[in-house]
Amino acid sequence: MDDLREPIFRLDKNEKQVQSYSELPLDVFAHDFDLPRSSGHKRESSIAGMEPIDALLVPREWRKEARDSNFGEVAKSLSFLPPDGQGAELALYDRGYPIASSEAQQFQAILNKAPHKLEPAEIATLNPQVLGNVGDSSAFQINAAETIRVNGKTVLSVDGEWREGGKKFHGLYVPKDASSREIQEVYFEGQEPHFSKHLPDARQAMASIEWSKEFGKM
Repeated sequence: MDDLREPIFRLDKNEKQVQSYSELPLDVFAHDFDLPRSSGHKRESSIAGMEPIDALLVPREWRKEARDSNFGEVAKSLSFLPPDGQGAELALYDRGYPIASSEAQQFQAILNKAPHKLEPAEIATLNPQVLGNVGDSSAFQINAAETIRVNGKTVLSVDGEWREGGKKFHGLYVPKDASSREIQEVYFEGQEPHFSKHLPDARQAMASIEWSKEFGKM
């Protein structure tokens, strides 16, 4: 039976061996997760600029779509769309601009602690500069937030739903450098029942993230 997972998508232009997907448990964020590796799949290098993410693995049938419009002149977005998702998408989103130093320091202070579930007071410090539109309480309801380890790096995980339209959301917020002023977003969102159906695959994709060499030195 053929593997139903997509070969790894490389987001840079470095020539190196590509790893294949291996099945993961659903509680992939319970600890630092290292994927079993094997070689021999094709490499995708047509998209750059999604640092610090070097690569990730997604289901083979999900369609890749780069979006340059509706995100501003400097922002970039790369989506993976399940064929029956009715608008559900796994997206990598680079805003293309830094946040204020004061907001970055608050974000970094949370990441510097041991992985933990955020208390309401901590969540309140993460305004729209850090979380983007997810940080707007009039538009989005945060149901849970915690810091987790993904392949050696601490990131912020947020779950919730949009107040209009009913889309559910699971996302990661990743500092792009030691200053934490630039933040990379990786998120999955969609309507039910498509969100719950495809969330395990999206979580597995997030758990498979490989970080760039520069990010690995942080």
